[in-house]
Amino acid sequence: MRITKEIAKSVAFRMTEKKRKELDLLNKNLSELAYELALSKINKSVIESFNKHKKYFKTFSSFKVIGNGFNYEYFSFNNKLPCEDIYSVTYEFDVKNSKKLLDLLNEKNKLSEDLIKLRNDIEIALIGLKTYNKIESEFKEAFVFLPIKVSTELTVNIDKIREKL
Repeated sequence: MRITKEIAKSVAFRMTEKKRKELDLLNKNLSELAYELALSKINKSVIESFNKHKKYFKTFSSFKVIGNGFNYEYFSFNNKLPCEDIYSVTYEFDVKNSKKLLDLLNEKNKLSEDLIKLRNDIEIALIGLKTYNKIESEFKEAFVFLPIKVSTELTVNIDKIREKL
């Protein structure tokens, strides 16, 4: 059976599951760090009031970072925090916190690029090998992710169609 683009894409997606989980973990860590840094910029008494009376506050769950290596980069998180301006929240962190955030962001971006490249390389390799038999002999790691071979025999009885003509 021949390998189609859809089969190659499906196999590549399933083979890169471990890398996708790593990327999800990095995204979660980045979101948590962004939340902690944003929380540190808000006055403690405001946070206490916010926790008691949430409905009276404007909230945000994303913000921009400027300075110390950032050029209006957006970060978001799952929780809500109180804010002064509903349209835009911008922070400038000290060098230490900026470096932590920037290192994590760079690591996430690199892993994301590597994941895309790996997925494309797997797809190209599978399409280049063309058949199940070649993949089984040359790329055993991918063979286990291939769908079960489907019969290519015609399911319509051609003889009945010929009789009707």
